[in-house]
Amino acid sequence: MSKNRKISERTRKNWDYLVTHFTPEYIESMTDPKEYVVGFGSGNKSFCYLVEAGTKELGDIRGATSSKFGLWYGTHGDDKEVKYRATKQHFGGDIDKAFNDIKVALAKLIREAKDLTEFRDLKSLIYGMFKYKIIYLYNPNVMLPSFVLEDLQHFEDCLGLKMSKTFEKAQKELIAYRNQHFPQMDNHDYMSFLYTEFGRYNVSQTKEINEDADNQLNKKLLKEKEPTEEYVTKPVEKANLKKGGEGGLYYPRDPKMAAIALRNAGHKCEYNTSHECFIRRSTAIPYTEVHHLIPLEYHYKFEKSLDIPENIVSLCSNCHNEIHYGRDADKLIEQLFNERKDKLHAAGIDVTLDELLEMYHRIGEHK
Repeated sequence: MSKNRKISERTRKNWDYLVTHFTPEYIESMTDPKEYVVGFGSGNKSFCYLVEAGTKELGDIRGATSSKFGLWYGTHGDDKEVKYRATKQHFGGDIDKAFNDIKVALAKLIREAKDLTEFRDLKSLIYGMFKYKIIYLYNPNVMLPSFVLEDLQHFEDCLGLKMSKTFEKAQKELIAYRNQHFPQMDNHDYMSFLYTEFGRYNVSQTKEINEDADNQLNKKLLKEKEPTEEYVTKPVEKANLKKGGEGGLYYPRDPKMAAIALRNAGHKCEYNTSHECFIRRSTAIPYTEVHHLIPLEYHYKFEKSLDIPENIVSLCSNCHNEIHYGRDADKLIEQLFNERKDKLHAAGIDVTLDELLEMYHRIGEHK
């Protein structure tokens, strides 16, 4: 455990309890999933609670839903029944299988993390921010307590470094920079300095960059030919971020993905297919605009790409402006979400309607 004096006593106690109580051997012997899951309140010092909330001071990983744990106790989407739940993508919703598989993977991950002498992106059934924070908590000397690639890339950019394409590379580059320029700082102090000095990758600050990227995408589609290739729904790996002309990072758009989405929608407005659309001069097909239902500003919350046809909606110009600026935008969002939430799930993207609406409200696209 770090000796850093800036860490509160409460966090220290939670951290110490986590790493001494939840040893690999103990995890393998657990018989009650309640010891692992969140959902029973802060009084239950489960493994997931301690990693997520009990040590929040050491890095916030609360940007995604409880499904990141693979197994949790609570509701999911429109299903408001409170019960044990497991991700369908990894465990087919089977609670016992999920608990057993997670115990094995978690014990293995902790053993491997404790043996590291420098950071390595360990392969595991445990993934994403959750995996990275576990590695840090069990071996804080090998990595920085920042668990989102976009934050690390933001720091690299601010420090004048070339942005790394992988989480592992970004960790190593920033640690090398620390060793050269701030050798007196431990990993926690250094990360605190970077967040204080530069802030984090900020969704609201990228709004104009993303709006420009969307406008450029719709212009490109005016000349894009009708795609002929077959598209099969599946999880798609995320692309690397790009730097905007005025600075700042954004998620790149693939015109082919957007063209497939328009084709699949029959070049009609998906909110109301009876809405009249004019004919494109260049391609002689009805003009509609593409809109990413889950805004690409929030790509960092998801393990897989959001720039896929399942998340790209075909809208007439009026409805597209309505979803950004209209009084009744929530109504459009709710209908479009309900019509494609199953397709999103099949593509490895899980989000609830409430979470989606909060995303729109947060970036100020409508009140």
